[in-house]
Amino acid sequence: MRLVWTYNGNPVTLDKSDYKTIVRINYYITSISIAKRMGYKTVMYCDKFSFKYFHTLVDEIYVLPQYDTPFWDVYKIDVLERESGDYCLIDGDILLHDRLPELTADLT
Repeated sequence: MRLVWTYNGNPVTLDKSDYKTIVRINYYITSISIAKRMGYKTVMYCDKFSFKYFHTLVDEIYVLPQYDTPFWDVYKIDVLERESGDYCLIDGDILLHDRLPELTADLT
């Protein structure tokens, strides 16, 4: 199964403090690193400004245009349109302790 993260580093409403940005990025790095150690293929959809944080960490990365929107998760729409097969959208504040259960049917 592929685990897919999205990171929009510049939504209109995002608090731009350096401290909060560092905390958010570190959560994502930790979440992805744990998943990789568990054997998952990792995929990131992000903006061009966030590429530098993730490109050496994930197996695949897709750089998306910056949308003028207040929505933090806007890139999840791109994932739902582009991805197929066995994948799971996961947030950067999710730290896995065990592998996810293997599903035998679509879960929506």
